[in-house]
Amino acid sequence: MTTHTTFKTIVVLAIAMIIAGIFSLYAPNTSASLSTAVPTYNAVKMQPVQAKHKLPLETATVSKTVTLRYTTLPKPKVNGLESHKNLIELVAKYTGVQSSLLASTAGIESRYISHAKNKGGSSAQGLCQFTKSTWHATAKKYGKQYGITPGTSRLDPRANLLLCAEHIKENDVYLTKVLKRPAKPSEIYMAHFLGSGGAVALLKAKPGSRADHAIPSAARNNPRMFYGKKGNAYTVADFKRTIKIKVQQEQSNFAALVNMTPSA
Repeated sequence: MTTHTTFKTIVVLAIAMIIAGIFSLYAPNTSASLSTAVPTYNAVKMQPVQAKHKLPLETATVSKTVTLRYTTLPKPKVNGLESHKNLIELVAKYTGVQSSLLASTAGIESRYISHAKNKGGSSAQGLCQFTKSTWHATAKKYGKQYGITPGTSRLDPRANLLLCAEHIKENDVYLTKVLKRPAKPSEIYMAHFLGSGGAVALLKAKPGSRADHAIPSAARNNPRMFYGKKGNAYTVADFKRTIKIKVQQEQSNFAALVNMTPSA
């Protein structure tokens, strides 16, 4: 091979390398394009979103604003404690309220008759005897999470018990704050029956004074709770003792079904 030929070969190779280098600068980066267009994912096992409470029926639906739709709960077909036992326990579990307290409230208020209506002039209806105004207020405050509106019937035992449980919790917190000690079951029931303000007024009244004078409106609507068979007015101490006995009795009835220890 001559010197001239060698030099010519070297020049050609150099020019080829320069052209290849220039081409590489402008050629698309295939690997980068693919990684952008087709992203890779780590193999993560996706977990289903869990509802706050396990619903009793597979057809139940859950949203961000609904904890439990009341219509998914079993609706008792007949009146009485035994037929309502399962519903009471479910509502107690979902709301965190003692089932014995929920049972005693429904037992005293309606004898577990879902369509019960007050005959003394009050607008109270349903298992836990909500008045119209209290029902509307409680439904607006707590009903959304259960699919309950102010227009939901108070005679539906499922809706009634759910809002009753929320009402019980509210009264418990209020009484504990005002009394500066844990509220007793009988006192919490008093707040349901008389309203939280009425319960505090009676609890702070002198034991020997007349209960009907402390809560006149409640006495007019529920005379049997304030007066004896001969019409004699109960004292505050008599009233508190009567309420405690009623709560204990209803708790005992419920305990007989679920093997619980009553307290009041």
